[in-house]
Amino acid sequence: MYFQSRKAVSVFLVLTLVLGNGFIPSSVAAPILSPQAAAEDFPRDLNQLVVPSQTGKLESAFQGKNGKLVILIQDAHAIPDAQLHIQKLISHFQKMYGVNLITVEGSSSELDPQIFRSFPDKKRLKEVFKSYHDKGELTGVAAAAVFSEASNKKGTEVDSVPFLFEGIEDQSLYEQGIYFYLLAMQEEERLSEELRVKSEELRKEKQTAYSKALLAIDD
Repeated sequence: MYFQSRKAVSVFLVLTLVLGNGFIPSSVAAPILSPQAAAEDFPRDLNQLVVPSQTGKLESAFQGKNGKLVILIQDAHAIPDAQLHIQKLISHFQKMYGVNLITVEGSSSELDPQIFRSFPDKKRLKEVFKSYHDKGELTGVAAAAVFSEASNKKGTEVDSVPFLFEGIEDQSLYEQGIYFYLLAMQEEERLSEELRVKSEELRKEKQTAYSKALLAIDD
């Protein structure tokens, strides 16, 4: 999250999500949540930032000088529990710290959930979305955009204060990345066989050039 702060300080925080008894590895991709919030909403020592222990853990914090605060929630794609915890963390930061801007990977424009938020049968809406969630097809950010009913600690309904879910991708670069990925997938079988052959050739060369000890280490 990007928090406009009145302090001349910039802090980078990393949260990992709790899944059962473990944590999401730090190498996974992550949505970034970005609100405007009053500086007094945050503890002076950001290692004391309140994070529900059942949904996440504050991993690290870094201080800079440009007057902004970023909270990065690390993601685990297509894992329903992880996405549910992302949704809960967004709601938590909305309630506790007045988050009103959430930025997300995988999109280059504003997310507009109004058609779903205005659907009159909320129970039926949740049932339909749950089927997508259970199949790993609903992200926590999208669910938060649709179902957020948070109010801040002063009791003000979040819906009465504009909040925004905004994509931060460069669309042309994103599409280029998808193109190269699909191209690689088409070549996967041929390239895998080429790599298998080359690996076997290299293995044979090592057996003639390496000592037994070095070969054991290499293995």
